[in-house]
Amino acid sequence: MARTVLWAVGMLGAVCVGGCWPTARVPERLPPPAGPQLPLDVILTTATQGDPWWGVVTALQESEGAPVVRLQADSPESILPSLRKLSPQHAILVLPPDDLDVNFAWRWLSVASRLDDDPFVDLYYGVITGATPDDALAFWKRIREAERDPTAITPRLLDCLGPNQLNNDRVVVHRQLFWAGWLRGKIDARGMNNGLRGFADRDLGRLTGYGILHLGGHGYPDRIDQGLTAAQLARARLSPSLAFNGACSTGVTSRAFEMANGRWVERTYAPEQSFCLTMLKQPVVGYLAATHPDHGVPVYQEMEHWLTTGCTLGEVIKHTYDAVVVANGGRRPDFPVLKGGEPMPAWSPQEVMLYGTASRLLFGDPRLRLCGPVNDPALRVHEPVGTGDVLSTIAKVANQNVGFSMMDTFESDMATQTNGFNDRVYMEVLLPPGVQVADVTADAIADGKPVTCRVVGYAVEEWGRERRLHAQVDLPSTGYQRGPIRTKAATVTLTIRAASPSAAG
Repeated sequence: MARTVLWAVGMLGAVCVGGCWPTARVPERLPPPAGPQLPLDVILTTATQGDPWWGVVTALQESEGAPVVRLQADSPESILPSLRKLSPQHAILVLPPDDLDVNFAWRWLSVASRLDDDPFVDLYYGVITGATPDDALAFWKRIREAERDPTAITPRLLDCLGPNQLNNDRVVVHRQLFWAGWLRGKIDARGMNNGLRGFADRDLGRLTGYGILHLGGHGYPDRIDQGLTAAQLARARLSPSLAFNGACSTGVTSRAFEMANGRWVERTYAPEQSFCLTMLKQPVVGYLAATHPDHGVPVYQEMEHWLTTGCTLGEVIKHTYDAVVVANGGRRPDFPVLKGGEPMPAWSPQEVMLYGTASRLLFGDPRLRLCGPVNDPALRVHEPVGTGDVLSTIAKVANQNVGFSMMDTFESDMATQTNGFNDRVYMEVLLPPGVQVADVTADAIADGKPVTCRVVGYAVEEWGRERRLHAQVDLPSTGYQRGPIRTKAATVTLTIRAASPSAAG
């Protein structure tokens, strides 16, 4: 597992010295959000009346008027009948930190995908927690304030990439963002690196002033390896921000399962040791992080999806969960239950990273929309056309600079470079009424020439009255974020063969 994490994060670190780009004047605020005010449909909690955490539940209920459903941390599936009756679209889980670990994250993800028969998550959800109930309430208050006035989130992004390869503790802030050229003139985006000796206390002030934070590198529940620690984060003064963390296990609030001599070791972290709980004390209005070792790329995909769509935070994390299903061949993953002392399973590197990505959580309100689209997405997907039992739909590359959205975070068999990633095209297609999908195939063209490709997985999602086909097509890459499909106007065509009425019945 450690080798796989090194592969994922090491590739990021290897390219963090990309070319400089000049300062460009940026707007004073992010594009204003657009969309209706969304209701909260249910509050889910493991707290009981009389428990100090019940006060958090009561405050949210008074604020939102949503019903409360209690669940057990070790058996969340028991509330499935109640959830199916409510059929919620937006839910908040109020959880004491001791009730939240990777087992709960996986089990709840599985529950949230079983409100109907398809393998995708059926509602948007986020977690409200904190080191104390008062911290959780303060977090909730900041979220509500950001909802009323999202201009508090400034259009300044800091990409904390973790340590470079220099034997010092010097922290450097620079404009050498290898992935952010498409943000030029839209957001003031900067990178940050520190040396191998760690993050110097004297530089904590350099974390201030940013509305969007990304933290990367190797991670543990209490720190970024050779970088920022929970204790240092507690002394920092962040600005109101949305924070994304790609470092492993930095969403752990108490209990973690760590690797030692081929077995799982259960370890509990005190609140002041938890990077996650310390982050939630800062003036963040949302935090996305993993409760287990994860992958260095999906967090960038989350940021790109958010900034190119202006979607809610619930849609951001659901996009990650959807990608896990499709990368798993269009099937809901069968998550394990980890126990201390048990041997680690013989997972492939791809499985390690897939399960780790599925352990990511949104800490915050899934309804929160902080901005409109900042730039165009990587792909434009056309509506399906055709007659009879064959439909086709085209995805055309519209913005090849949105690089992470076109990376397969789990497979490397079509990459020509060592430790590389396949390129991918991820498509979401609204199906015409009544179409039942029997098979999906793909063809790709770049620069007028056919490109080898394969369908990794597909599945149909029922969402309200809509039916959406999700499909992932993998393609060869020739270098880091380089490959034939990244040519502007390159296309991937999906051919959708519909089942006959008798077969569908």
